[in-house]
Amino acid sequence: MKRILLILSTVILSIMFTACSEDSDFINEDAINEYIPTEEEVGELQDELQDEIDEQVAEDETTDEETTDEETALNPYANGFNLTTYNLVPVFEETNFSQPLQLTYDYEDSPYVYIVEKQGLIKRIDTRDDTSEIFMDLTQTVDAAENEMGLLGLAFHPDFPEDPRFFVYYTEDYFSKLVAYEALEEDNGRYIADQDSQEQLFEFSQPYANHNGGHIAFGPDGYLYIASGDGGSAGDPDNNAQDLTNLLGKILRIDVNVSSDDMVYQVPEDNPFAGQEGAMGEIYAYGLRNPWKFSFDQHRDITLAGDVGQNAIEEIDVIENGGNYGWSRYEGTSTYDASVTIEGESIGPIYEYGHSQGQSITGGYTYYGESIPSLLGVYVYGDFISGTLWGLWIDEEGQVQNEQILSTDLMIPSFGLDANQELYILDFNGGIYQLEEAE
Repeated sequence: MKRILLILSTVILSIMFTACSEDSDFINEDAINEYIPTEEEVGELQDELQDEIDEQVAEDETTDEETTDEETALNPYANGFNLTTYNLVPVFEETNFSQPLQLTYDYEDSPYVYIVEKQGLIKRIDTRDDTSEIFMDLTQTVDAAENEMGLLGLAFHPDFPEDPRFFVYYTEDYFSKLVAYEALEEDNGRYIADQDSQEQLFEFSQPYANHNGGHIAFGPDGYLYIASGDGGSAGDPDNNAQDLTNLLGKILRIDVNVSSDDMVYQVPEDNPFAGQEGAMGEIYAYGLRNPWKFSFDQHRDITLAGDVGQNAIEEIDVIENGGNYGWSRYEGTSTYDASVTIEGESIGPIYEYGHSQGQSITGGYTYYGESIPSLLGVYVYGDFISGTLWGLWIDEEGQVQNEQILSTDLMIPSFGLDANQELYILDFNGGIYQLEEAE
């Protein structure tokens, strides 16, 4: 197109300069006739111009289609809430997994996923050929003797591998520990954990063996979020979840990119209790029983957590900066212990279900992959005991709908995402699965 415009501009300018004599303001008609293109030349220019126009139109249509596809992929409301029927498909069947608790990936466009096992192994799977290897072995460090103890969380730094750190959360000697390690690049271009690079960020004691939380993940803000349980037993006998002087029954948030003289991390200035006397600055939200998996829906700009109930109710909470979620005065929307004092208002769950449907919620992810269009924008979660998978839909007004996706015989301890934002479902008995739309 530019070339044709240049040709036409040249012809016009040539006519103008040649047609005007140096001594006269009048047009030289002979000169004009000399520069009038022939019929054949006009035809050639028209054909070339049409080709250029057709090419540009095709380019614009392709760009429009790509933009529309991208906007749809990023718009949680694009397809509405229209579940269909699904099949459960096993993956990575050549690798044996022992009590897997988490699946994650290391960097954008990575072909690798990492599976965290309760006893302390982290296995890496190459999704291109399903080959596996041990990334890290913490089996001699982690205490996994009790049901809810073990290696519970893994998060790679958002700038990995430029920043080679990754973070693990595990139990040891009735302490919950958050520890940073670095990965070393091997000759084959892959990374392996440097077992000697340990740097502990913090630890806190667990009065009982259960309710250790343990999920860790970096948020869109670049900070590291950590889920901690209320310390265990039953009914939060020490009222830890409402006690701002400890880290139990909370969602914590820290900045691992800045250190100070006495800490290897920093408390973000906008944490609700940063710098406040009589409260732990790391606390981001509190009043939780045992938040078992949280995730960030970046396109709705919300954080969702599944909080395991006591005797009657499992709940999904939208986690807010400074939010108090009411445990142990409330279990879901019901009063559990009226003697527990709540300062200010507590935040109720966005959704809850009773123990006739399941008895131990496992928080999931909002789906933004490409393989399952009917799940676009749907928060997929499940229950460890009943094996049920559900889809929770949050509309533009914040109203929710919940529908069953599938009934399974899995013990579901976790969901996971790969670098393409495709969803995985873990089975505590050793399997890893994906969903597909039934034909």
